[in-house]
Amino acid sequence: MFRNIDNNLIDWVMNRKVLRFNHRWGVAPDKFRRLRRISRKLRITSTGLDREGKEFVNSFEGIKYPLYGVQYHPEKNKFNFKHREIDHSQNSIMFSKFLYLYYR
Repeated sequence: MFRNIDNNLIDWVMNRKVLRFNHRWGVAPDKFRRLRRISRKLRITSTGLDREGKEFVNSFEGIKYPLYGVQYHPEKNKFNFKHREIDHSQNSIMFSKFLYLYYR
């Protein structure tokens, strides 16, 4: 999912609070892996921490088919100016655009 993204951009996203996690019901990585019907078809590509510090599956991709899913809102960086805590920097917008452009 992220193999064609610039390493500097990945490092930047990983070391800043850029992505908007506004939920409480993420799936823990160990639970994801135990669900055989899912883990045979989908690969975890990143994890994140929820508001309580619990790790959850943040993104995944298809093993056989070209699909992906994310447990955050990549569009908010570019379009949502209602909340101050959302990062609108050029790098955060480039990261969001990468997901759209790479998988369209």
